[in-house]
Amino acid sequence: MKKVLLIAATVAAFITSEAQHTVYSDYGRYGGGNVDNVTANGWLGEFLDRQKTGMTGHPEAISYPFNSCLWAGNLKREAENHGAGWWRYEQTAYYTDGLLRLGYLLDDKALIDKGEAGIFYTLQHAADNGRLGPTDIKQSWPFAVFFRAIKAYYEATGDSKVVEALQKHYLTFTPEALGGDRDSDGRSIVNLEGIL
Repeated sequence: MKKVLLIAATVAAFITSEAQHTVYSDYGRYGGGNVDNVTANGWLGEFLDRQKTGMTGHPEAISYPFNSCLWAGNLKREAENHGAGWWRYEQTAYYTDGLLRLGYLLDDKALIDKGEAGIFYTLQHAADNGRLGPTDIKQSWPFAVFFRAIKAYYEATGDSKVVEALQKHYLTFTPEALGGDRDSDGRSIVNLEGIL
C-alpha cells in the first residue's frame, strides 16, 4: 500500500506542476461523456430494455450474492467456502455499477433507486475516521470497483458529498492503518482511479 500512496502522491504532484506550467493543445476528436448524457435508441435501446427485464433488472432472481442487499447494508457471507471474504463485495460492486448505469441510460427510476441505495447507505455509514464500506472487507480492491458506481452517481447528479467522502476515505489508507501486507495482491493500485 505504501507503493500505492507514493504513486498517487507522485501522480498528483506531477499533474499539479504540469497543469500550472504547460498549456496543451487538444487534438482529440472525441471526449469523455457522462452516462446521463447518452440516450440509447434503436437496437441499442432494445438491448438495454432486455437487460432491464432480464437478470440485470432483477437481482432477486439471481443467486448469492446478487440476491442480497448489495451494498445497501451488511452483506452476510453465505458460506465459508463461498469465495474469499471480500469476494461478495467485489461481485456486488460490479453488479451495482452496471445496474446504476443501466438505470441512468434508460432513465428508469426503479433501477436508479436500486443502484443508488447502496451508494446512499455507504456514504451515510462512514466510520468515524471517514472509511467507507463494511468493516469486514480486508482488501481495498472491492472499494475500487464500488467507487466506479459512485463515480457514475456523481457524474449523473453532481452530489458534492461524494468528493468529500472519497477524500476522507482515502486519507485513512496510511501504511500504519493498513498494517502488514493487507493489500499485497497487486490490484489495489486500481484505487488510483477513485483517488484521481
